[in-house]
Amino acid sequence: MSFRTALFAGAAFTVVIFVFGIPGLPEAPYHPEQVECFKVKHYVGEVPAVHSELVENTDTESEIKKYQRRIESSVSSATEAVGNCSAESCTQDAELSMRKAVKWYVATRRIMTTNIFREKGDEAASLTNEIFGTEAESTLSENLRSLYRSGKLDLAKFKDEREATALFVLKPNSSFQPCPEAAK
Repeated sequence: MSFRTALFAGAAFTVVIFVFGIPGLPEAPYHPEQVECFKVKHYVGEVPAVHSELVENTDTESEIKKYQRRIESSVSSATEAVGNCSAESCTQDAELSMRKAVKWYVATRRIMTTNIFREKGDEAASLTNEIFGTEAESTLSENLRSLYRSGKLDLAKFKDEREATALFVLKPNSSFQPCPEAAK
């Protein structure tokens, strides 16, 4: 084997290990209780600036209701999916459906929350608490917390949304916020 071939093989092996990890070794332990904020996702390419009605509208009450209507179907879908699992049992299909529905809800809420924090600054925390402080969302969070404590919900399986999901499930509503440097 030539030096160049060996060098290429070594580099390729290093890239595979970096990207995929070492087969057979467990992932680093995940501690959802330690999550304090969610990171803002960054996308390659140009992303259009999102500008919500909250910036322009002085009627905050009607804007809060608009946001609540936008997320209502995600809350309903997640609540229905979570209802198919209990602390005693959760089939593999029910768990998969629950994870998909909860992930969709959390992703939607994370995006909306991030946009509000970018636009409203100091007022964002109180607005998001009011928007997402509905009884339905509180009940959903409580049901997920119960499943988590019973071992039927593994927050590490939420991959892309695990920080935001951990915040939603384990922390008070007011904790669901982007990390400070990401909210700018």
